[in-house]
Amino acid sequence: MTLLGGQFKFKVDSLVATCSLLRIYHFARLYVHYSVWFTAETQLICKKFGFIPDLYFVIKTELKTRPFKVLVFMMMVISVVAALIVQSCEQPYTFAGNEQNFGYFFNPLWMCFVTMATVGYGDYYPKTHLGRFTGVGICLIGMISVSLFVVFLQQLIEFNPKEQKVSVRLLFL
Repeated sequence: MTLLGGQFKFKVDSLVATCSLLRIYHFARLYVHYSVWFTAETQLICKKFGFIPDLYFVIKTELKTRPFKVLVFMMMVISVVAALIVQSCEQPYTFAGNEQNFGYFFNPLWMCFVTMATVGYGDYYPKTHLGRFTGVGICLIGMISVSLFVVFLQQLIEFNPKEQKVSVRLLFL
């Protein structure tokens, strides 16, 4: 098949492998099941308040208690999965003058990190439609992650009421 001036040799096993990567959601469900926030005691407390704990509750409480560890871990996992998807989408695509080697895993991983950080050097970029679609998803996830980093960093350096009073007094000495 010809795509954007190059040849794309589509393989069904690449599509199946890409779809199977989306099963990473099961690891999140396992984490919820064995998490501290999903014990019998937690479920009783939640039931007392008329609330059923689920995946989103566990993620929110993890983000409240240790935001940087959770965000870094989530960005790493998403980057690796997205790099594998981009690699399986872009590897069969060839055209004249192709300097981008998506067969080497660290090249699509680099592209994912650069895209998630919203830097976008342009040294590696997807050329197939599915690769571009994945790149847009990576960019959106990256914008959300960077925004969350900024919010959590701001909360980290925010004064509590006692510190605020002391800093105001010290400013007007």
